[in-house]
Amino acid sequence: MFDTDLSELSTADLLESAAEHRAIANRADARLLEHAQIYADRFHPSVCGIRPGRRSADGRERAVVLGGDGCPEIAEFAIAEFGVMLAISPMVARQFLGEALALRHRFPFTWARVLAGDATPGKPANSPRSA
Repeated sequence: MFDTDLSELSTADLLESAAEHRAIANRADARLLEHAQIYADRFHPSVCGIRPGRRSADGRERAVVLGGDGCPEIAEFAIAEFGVMLAISPMVARQFLGEALALRHRFPFTWARVLAGDATPGKPANSPRSA
């Protein structure tokens, strides 16, 4: 599939190859959303406790809600770490994690369609795949 010189393909084969690559990219985008959801789950305040010896005035991280009403909280410092690993800014990481959580918690039927391949994962202008 990747070794072929695209200029040698017939128009029908070229279009079929393009559609196949789009399907692969859509599956990768859905999988990345799953990664974001599981990562957020691991940094829910009930899972990651308060560091000993810290007072609230010492800059302890807070729990933030991304994705709107009905979405779980996440420890705020975890957002930047997620962004670093995906080579995106903390603001883009915050948006991406929020969208992933909103899909699962606010739009479960849409999320089920994305997982089934019946819907395309949306990509905001500054998402990891478009950056």
